[in-house]
Amino acid sequence: GGDLPWRDASQAVFLEAMDLTVESGQHGVYTRTTVPVEGGSVLVIALDLRYHKSPYSDVDGDFLGEAQWAWLAETLQSVKEDAVVVVSSLQVLDERYGMGERWGRFPAARRRLLKVLESCRKPLV
Repeated sequence: GGDLPWRDASQAVFLEAMDLTVESGQHGVYTRTTVPVEGGSVLVIALDLRYHKSPYSDVDGDFLGEAQWAWLAETLQSVKEDAVVVVSSLQVLDERYGMGERWGRFPAARRRLLKVLESCRKPLV
């Protein structure tokens, strides 16, 4: 999470092990890729919900961090593909608060995510 002192080293090991790259200076492993499909293409957006994750004791916490929020908003506003798939490692639509891994643990961040997703002008999954 966002309070772990070894998160940069962990990111570097993960990127090397998975043979992945991210933009220079990017904190977190979030990415987008275009997948060709019959009749068009789909933009797949993968979010990183660990690098900037607030402690669950912080009810007003966040998963993404401001740089990833800005990247997501920009990405969704500039979609050229026919449809968009957003990959979240945690449940988004479960509104319950309490124990368990889900966006509902940070209600304000969940509302922000839904608002950003609604801004996309393409079919969204």
